[in-house]
Amino acid sequence: MKRVRKSAAVRKREIIETAIRIITEEGPERMTTERIARRVGLTQPAIFRHFAKKALIWDGIAEYLSDKVFSGMDEIIADRQTPPLDRLRTYMRVHFQRLEEHPYISVFYARLLFGDNESLRRHMQEAYRQLAENMAVLLHEARLTGQLVDGVELEPTAFLLMGLSPLMVLNWDLNDRRIDLVEEGMKLVEQQLRLLTRPS
Repeated sequence: MKRVRKSAAVRKREIIETAIRIITEEGPERMTTERIARRVGLTQPAIFRHFAKKALIWDGIAEYLSDKVFSGMDEIIADRQTPPLDRLRTYMRVHFQRLEEHPYISVFYARLLFGDNESLRRHMQEAYRQLAENMAVLLHEARLTGQLVDGVELEPTAFLLMGLSPLMVLNWDLNDRRIDLVEEGMKLVEQQLRLLTRPS
């Protein structure tokens, strides 16, 4: 049977997903082009035709993770028909749902991989910075509508809310993923919002 030649885009995605599986199953130090090539069924030179150096694989992993977790969030922010704090709740719920749908991401949290790899850390810092800015926008809108208590500082509060994400992932892993990440995460979000908002 004639082998179907995969497009460059499909092959690059396959390499990235294979690299992520190796990191998840064996650890980041075991993610080598040799192992990737063996799993994908290519030679090492073929891997380097798609990624000229290993650092570019890390860049690809970062972009892949960013897309899985963060894509489409701007649409939630832009929905002016929905009250700002309701959008914030939706924003966080979708974020937790994506983390639950793609559990390999929790391995990156648990191994503190962002701090070990400069490329990945830089990409994820930028992604989380954008998320925090989006949340600050929602908090600003909530302030303008009189929903927030006096004295709430927007930027620190936005980062505080985003910090619930790695905290919940760690708790999820420590409990062998038996807890409901989304529902337990949203309980923490609601707890924070009760401290920030005026009684209705």
